[in-house]
Amino acid sequence: QYAGDSIVALFGVPIPRLTEEEIARDAVNAVRCAIAVEQRLLELNRAWQEAGRPCTGMRIGIVTGEAVSGTLGSTDRWEYVVVGDTLNTASRLESFDKDVYPPDPLVRPCRTLIGASTHAHVADLFDTEWVAEARLKGKQQMVAIYRVVGERKLEPIASSVEPLVGAGAP
Repeated sequence: QYAGDSIVALFGVPIPRLTEEEIARDAVNAVRCAIAVEQRLLELNRAWQEAGRPCTGMRIGIVTGEAVSGTLGSTDRWEYVVVGDTLNTASRLESFDKDVYPPDPLVRPCRTLIGASTHAHVADLFDTEWVAEARLKGKQQMVAIYRVVGERKLEPIASSVEPLVGAGAP
């Protein structure tokens, strides 16, 4: 969905997610998508730099929560739209204090901020940093903000079984 000069990527629509597992999977997929977008933008920026072209950066805001979706319009023109406080909050995270972790086109071209609702689902899989608790535009309550640093590399599970000496092929 386009919203002005922004692109809105949706996870979990149009089929409602009803279980915590489904909701968590969408939150993880959203954060993985943001990391993949950053990786691709880094590759593009490096190629553009080599070609003497300008490089760019971007910001992403992710919030997990409810929204209303449907089609709007007439038989001549219609559009699938999603609206609600969740999307508004994600938009506010994207535009939050542009001087905090500004994108560096050739190192970290994308700043991804997530809300507490997303953090609760992804904290075990991703390295994050506490940014702030802030009153975002249009919000009465404070919002906890975290920055996504990257996906954690899972350590292999050590076997508690000792290998048999002399067993197996020579």
